Amino acid sequence: MSEEPRYLAVDVGGTNLKYALINRSGQMIKKSRMETPHEGLTQFLEAIEKISDKLKGQLNGVAFSTPGRVDTTTDTIYCRNSTLPYLNEVCLPRKLQKLDCQYQLKMMVNPRRLRNHG
Repeated sequence: MSEEPRYLAVDVGGTNLKYALINRSGQMIKKSRMETPHEGLTQFLEAIEKISDKLKGQLNGVAFSTPGRVDTTTDTIYCRNSTLPYLNEVCLPRKLQKLDCQYQLKMMVNPRRLRNHG
């Protein structure tokens, strides 16, 4: 793992999963995107695992910007009216336990930085 803490920031959108490797101060080191799976939760989790595998050994944590709201006491997403209904009432940290990383599920302070990249 790198000496400087690095985190995977994922902006979950209805069209794309935009993601970036960022440092502690929020500077983007690498960024990319992939089409958001619409088939279901299993395919979504596989996509997150694929992204995480690309950055294996570089991550100290993961932060998500998701549709809807997040209950920070249970880390549960609530997004009934989303284009991604399979995320409603899902606790991502619990679903992603098999990935070797500490997970933070929170709304990003400035997800626009990821949304605006091509």
